[in-house]
Amino acid sequence: STIADYFDQLKTFTMLDMASQITCPTLLLESAGDPVGGGGPALLDAISSTTKELISPPASSGLAGHCGGLGQKVWERIVFDWLDTILTPAAATG
Repeated sequence: STIADYFDQLKTFTMLDMASQITCPTLLLESAGDPVGGGGPALLDAISSTTKELISPPASSGLAGHCGGLGQKVWERIVFDWLDTILTPAAATG
């Protein structure tokens, strides 16, 4: 009935029981102040991929709140830089 109730309910959903099936390279990005964040370390541990990373930039980076809030340019830079490290070796051999 309230947004706080909604966020509390969201926290009951988890991917942990299926995370071991994730075998592809995986980036987890957690923003400071995300009301439904904080589960990144447990999810990272449960993922079976050998190429996985959790990045948690400080709020001072401009990235804060759910999905980075208004810091989308910071979010994109982190994601695209990570993708460059993952995709560049494949492109060089392919």
